[in-house]
Amino acid sequence: MRDTFQRSGEVGRDLLAVDWAATALGPLEQWPRSLQTVVRMVLGSRFAMWMAWGPELTFFCNDAYRRDTLGAKYPWALGKPAPVVWSEVWGDVEERIDQVLSTGAATWDERLQLFLERDGYREETYHTFSYSPLHDDRGAIAGLLCVVREDTDDVISHRRLDALRALGDRVVASFDATAAVDDFSRALDDDWADLPFHLVYLYDDEDRSTVRLAAQGGFPAGHPAGPAVMEVGDSACWPEPPAGVPLVLAEELGTRFADLPTGVWTTAPDRAALVPIPTPQGDRYGYLVIGLNPFRRFDDAYAGFLTLVAARLGAAISGARAISAVREREHQIADELQKSLLPDDTFDLEDLDVATYYRAGVEGTQVGGDWYDVIALSGDRTALVVGDVMGRGVRAASVMGQLRTAIRAYARIGLPPDELMTYVDQLVRDLFPEQVVTCVYAVFDPADLGLRFVNAGHLPPLLVNGDGSCTRVTVDTHPPLGVGRRFEEVHRIELQPGGGVVLYTDGLVERRGADLEVGIETLRAAADGLDVPLEEVPEALVKACLTDGPDDDVAVLVARVGSQSTR
Repeated sequence: MRDTFQRSGEVGRDLLAVDWAATALGPLEQWPRSLQTVVRMVLGSRFAMWMAWGPELTFFCNDAYRRDTLGAKYPWALGKPAPVVWSEVWGDVEERIDQVLSTGAATWDERLQLFLERDGYREETYHTFSYSPLHDDRGAIAGLLCVVREDTDDVISHRRLDALRALGDRVVASFDATAAVDDFSRALDDDWADLPFHLVYLYDDEDRSTVRLAAQGGFPAGHPAGPAVMEVGDSACWPEPPAGVPLVLAEELGTRFADLPTGVWTTAPDRAALVPIPTPQGDRYGYLVIGLNPFRRFDDAYAGFLTLVAARLGAAISGARAISAVREREHQIADELQKSLLPDDTFDLEDLDVATYYRAGVEGTQVGGDWYDVIALSGDRTALVVGDVMGRGVRAASVMGQLRTAIRAYARIGLPPDELMTYVDQLVRDLFPEQVVTCVYAVFDPADLGLRFVNAGHLPPLLVNGDGSCTRVTVDTHPPLGVGRRFEEVHRIELQPGGGVVLYTDGLVERRGADLEVGIETLRAAADGLDVPLEEVPEALVKACLTDGPDDDVAVLVARVGSQSTR
């Protein structure tokens, strides 16, 4: 065996230096031929192997295993009992080894997690390996051979790539930076291995004198390690990383904070990385505080991963701010467009008093396609219009404007309600087939106090009687505009002196998860006996129906017959 050891490089020379006479195997000259053969095989292989032989399972390994796995245990481990060499994981593998030694059946494990102590700390590692029996000269099982591939770098790299991919998949474009940070923080919670805890601090003001806690993962509220506000430059907790530095480490956390989050581990991190959150212009929004995996060495790969995490957060904030700016500009355009299309809220009519209300919702780009109109016709008649183009933004406002203009033009040439709506129906089919449009078109004639109207898929009008009582007008409703169905009937109701009609859009009565009929009844009850000046009626109805304010567009038109009007 001496010649074999001398020809086997560094590992062979170190094996030759072992005092084998002091081990359970005895002097080299007494080794059985079977042991010599398997040792030569192990040393000659370029695949990582270790073996154990004899009553104490004396440890051998080759150069590939020394390089890949053994670490600082080399060369001390050579000739030692294997249970001593790997005492920290023997409880994890002992059952497998006993199976091989007692039955001769080989084992197989793929990417088994083992916590090795080979470089001065307890390290998270992964190994694919097989234990196989070794036989002596008489054919009895005398030891075992382990052929192994360490997969630690591959497992950790894929885990981090999966985390970065998940951040991209789960952090969708948000409408504001607060939502983006919240979404990002929840996504980080999925990787408790490399990110046991995190804190997101963003600059509070223009001069950056303070940072505020925007999100956190792993900490209970009020934990002393996660202060809500910190003065920049105050190093008592988490100091701001210096300019131009990719990250800094905070050490010995266990001496500063109790009960730090552990993530998936049973041991809390003793170090954290403070990583700037970059802006597209090379500045920073703030910085991340990330607890480090206590079972991994902090190396360039770990630092690069954390830098990418912070960069993803910076991109999410930048994207949210860009979307917010675009949406604000779109809202301004739509708002200006809609204001230019809606009529004035004062009307000079002979026999009819009118009050209106319009309010954009608070969701999305806010301004939508709700509209109202009041059109003076020949013979002292007045057309009242309320409609709704479903959707929001410039598109809905633009479609609304074109339909309002068309209805005004058709009304001015004297078309009766059914013919007028037939033309508008055709217009929607030809120009806006993808839009859903509802509308009530009504004409008031003071000669007989009659209100003749057509309802194309819209909400029912409310009739206010001369004594102030209010009832719902229940008639057959035509489908929304654009379906091409013939308008069969013009409905007529009679208004009383001092009475009138309430027309409105669904934003006044419709709520998610609530019955629309309940909303309509709430409106009717609010209008019933309402005793306020006409100009205050629309807003009073809105306050009664929308106690928390509108979250959709709302248009209301209230018309009242003057008390002097007669047939």
